[in-house]
Amino acid sequence: MVYPPSGEIPQYIAITFKDLGAEAVDWGLRVAKCESGYQPYVSNHTNGKAKGLFQFMPPTFYANAKRAGIKDPDLWNWRHQVHTAKYMYSIGQQKQWECS
Repeated sequence: MVYPPSGEIPQYIAITFKDLGAEAVDWGLRVAKCESGYQPYVSNHTNGKAKGLFQFMPPTFYANAKRAGIKDPDLWNWRHQVHTAKYMYSIGQQKQWECS
């Protein structure tokens, strides 16, 4: 797996969420930091099922990634993770995360 340069992930989150407003940007940055420390390839240390920047459960990720317009979603693609989290935020699903 190729890790992005330091700082690229928070910057990408900020740019991606920007059109939803400052509160959305703050939420995206806060949740990704809390859930994974901005590490896109981590699995939950407790159950091993939740994965990625936003610690998605795979079925949740794939269903919402497709709804977000990602044609061939890849749970390990950190850009897909960010766009899926943005989509879920945009439809009011912020409560899906404990770190919200």
